[in-house]
Amino acid sequence: MEVAHRAGTAEDVLSAFVGGLFFYMRFAQGRPDELVGTIEGLVESQPGAPVWRVALAGVLVECNRIDDARVHFMWLAEDDCAKVPNDVEYPVTIDGLARMAYRVRPPDTVLHSIYDRLLPFRGFMNWSGVGISGPNDLGLAMAAATLGRHDDADRHFAAALALCERAQARCWLARTHGDWSRVLADRGDTARAREQAEISIVMGEELGMTGPFGIVPRGRALLEAL
Repeated sequence: MEVAHRAGTAEDVLSAFVGGLFFYMRFAQGRPDELVGTIEGLVESQPGAPVWRVALAGVLVECNRIDDARVHFMWLAEDDCAKVPNDVEYPVTIDGLARMAYRVRPPDTVLHSIYDRLLPFRGFMNWSGVGISGPNDLGLAMAAATLGRHDDADRHFAAALALCERAQARCWLARTHGDWSRVLADRGDTARAREQAEISIVMGEELGMTGPFGIVPRGRALLEAL
């Protein structure tokens, strides 16, 4: 930030860049509540960048503020995702919607639209402008699970894990194990849910994903509930 200020970088450009980096860090650490105010400001100041709205919805979901998140989710998803521009952030935004779908529970018509739009990007991670967002197969897995398509969901979860392992994206690897454990638990597959949750907890502890909304406390809560 010091170098950017000395170089005369515009404040909105700097805030977007630094905000993007902090988003990844706080999101992974399980501290998304610290991001809400900043991202709300970016949504207001940069209305031409809907990716900030999906980021806001994402942190609200992580903070268990589902009703607040649904407002921003549906703003992006309504009219067959008409407000999402077909630019470099397109798959980032669609993947974010897909990953949130399991908790937001939009109408099936919206879910099918999101899944179909993300499907061509399976097998890849996305560039968000400041970093690499998660595996698209994780979003596809969560959308498929929401639709009750268990075999498709398991196939996408396995593909997401394989991609994260190849990329050595350990935070996303831990998160994929954690999300799969939640889906399996809700499906009643207790043994597999426990296995996935235990993996996510071990990895989360190594990586510092221990904040109040992090992979570690969520995984422990799931194990206690099984």
